[in-house]
Amino acid sequence: MSDVVGSTVVPGTGRLRALEPHVPRMLRGGLVLLAAAYLVQCYSPLRLNLDVIHFVTVAASAADGEGFLFKDTPTYYPIGYAALLSGLERIGLGISWAFVALNCLFIAVGVGASYALYRMHFGYARNAALGLCCLVLLSYVLVKHVTLPMSDVPFLGASLAAVAVIAWAEQYQDRRRWTLLALGAVLAGGAILIRTAGITLLPALAWACFTNGSPLQNGFRRLIRHRRGRLLTAGAALAAVAALFVVLRRFQEKYVREVFGFYDGLSWQEGLETIVERLVTWGELFANVPESKLPAFLGALLPFVGFAGLLVLGAGIWARRRRLRSVEIYFLAYAALMLIWPAFTARFWLAVIPLAMGWVGLAFQRFAGARGAAARFAAPVLALYLAAFMLLGAAALAFSTRITFSGSDFPQVYAGGSMERVYQLAFEGATEAEIREAGLNMIDRIAFRALGRYEPRAHAFGGEPMPLYEIEKQWRASQPVPGQDALRERAQK
Repeated sequence: MSDVVGSTVVPGTGRLRALEPHVPRMLRGGLVLLAAAYLVQCYSPLRLNLDVIHFVTVAASAADGEGFLFKDTPTYYPIGYAALLSGLERIGLGISWAFVALNCLFIAVGVGASYALYRMHFGYARNAALGLCCLVLLSYVLVKHVTLPMSDVPFLGASLAAVAVIAWAEQYQDRRRWTLLALGAVLAGGAILIRTAGITLLPALAWACFTNGSPLQNGFRRLIRHRRGRLLTAGAALAAVAALFVVLRRFQEKYVREVFGFYDGLSWQEGLETIVERLVTWGELFANVPESKLPAFLGALLPFVGFAGLLVLGAGIWARRRRLRSVEIYFLAYAALMLIWPAFTARFWLAVIPLAMGWVGLAFQRFAGARGAAARFAAPVLALYLAAFMLLGAAALAFSTRITFSGSDFPQVYAGGSMERVYQLAFEGATEAEIREAGLNMIDRIAFRALGRYEPRAHAFGGEPMPLYEIEKQWRASQPVPGQDALRERAQK
């Protein structure tokens, strides 16, 4: 029986062993097919939601030389992704297909970095690493977000590239280590510019600088042997805490206050509900299907799926407890940040899904190598799980492709609700008078203009299109703008 890190990903019988010489070709062919399935999503019309509207509005403001503004104020998101979108527009590629192609490029970087990590950090054989890359591409979270101009997919690519370079640096004790760590620091900076969660790369970078055979490791040990060195170390730690305090003060309106506001006065019942919601999120990730697509009786099982999956993931990380590297440090720091963040959506875990798959595979390898019932059940359970995971991932990819090529039915198939009317007006080439008669609110009007600006299939309007941010100014002059929380509640409903 082949194990998870062996020449095949799925344990098999004699018949499957006969196919082993063809496994590399089959896996490469599967990757090519999945890559083609992702690339055809470039044909999709611009898919909008509340966060997409925010990003394209900020990008339009930057492209027009107004700065990275939203509602006449600097955006509270990092500007990296909006800068990429505005850069595309400045070179004549401010088109919906180019936004999806940019996401595909970051996915290629992320999958390539994942393959490198599977080989050099997790110790997988080539076939197993290729198989895990296929599973990454079949994750419904990645399938869903490749068509959305949001920072999730770019952060996946940038952060995994940084982690891979930092892990690569840990293999050297000479000058190459510092060269690679410098490159890793640059990539980490790029990830932070795309998403604030990139700060969780900094502990991994520090770990690589001071541990695992680093020249600084011995120097640090010599430093803390003396009283003056200990005082210097304590002063540096206090300076780091002070710097962190300044950062928290800078982002307190958006981040810190939201966190403390969520947990302040939380009852034990609400705390229990929060834990269940976290488990539901992980249940969606491990089951590879969102709760909204499941019947009620199956959706009720997701917390148990999430709990069981986390146990397996924890077993995989525990198996490497004596060989902790920057990859584990990054994942644990990222998980700590996400667990206190008051948001319960699978997309926030997208950046670490490839790493989680690596540890889950190690856990199954450990179970298969054990004696007794665990060894007997590990192989068939893994085979059934992989089959279900791939089937659901293929279904998600097929559904997204159906939306991409839905043609005139796109407003009904994708949007629904008030946004359906926005797409219909844009694709029918509505006039300014028809827009006013439609009674669109501010967000819908911005969405309408975003389609006119970035979606070639939306008919041209009469006259020069109004910049997206100008709509906000006119709207605010006529009536109060709803708060961001109210807008998010409306989008969720």
